[in-house]
Amino acid sequence: MDQIVVGLLRREPTIDIVRLRDIELSRASDSVVLEYVSQHGFVVVSHDVNSMRATALTRIENRQMMSGLLLVHQRTPVLQAIEDLILTGVASEVEDWFGQIQFLPL
Repeated sequence: MDQIVVGLLRREPTIDIVRLRDIELSRASDSVVLEYVSQHGFVVVSHDVNSMRATALTRIENRQMMSGLLLVHQRTPVLQAIEDLILTGVASEVEDWFGQIQFLPL
């Protein structure tokens, strides 16, 4: 994920990215992460296509606030992930992703 973040910041230096380690949540459970980002209006971008997705689905089923989850398979080429994330950021607002789970590439 670090390569994607570096590439995003090179291409779009004004993009608002918060990494879990920056807010001391890198070891937090998926539930804690999704609760935090929902409270702060962030969309999660993750390689964790299994447990993060399952936790997000549970939040949605339980009608809990879920600000959005974009999943990137680890085998997705970095450049493709960067392009898709830039396109997503340009073509949508954070609110458009509330309650959504989407796999990249789009």
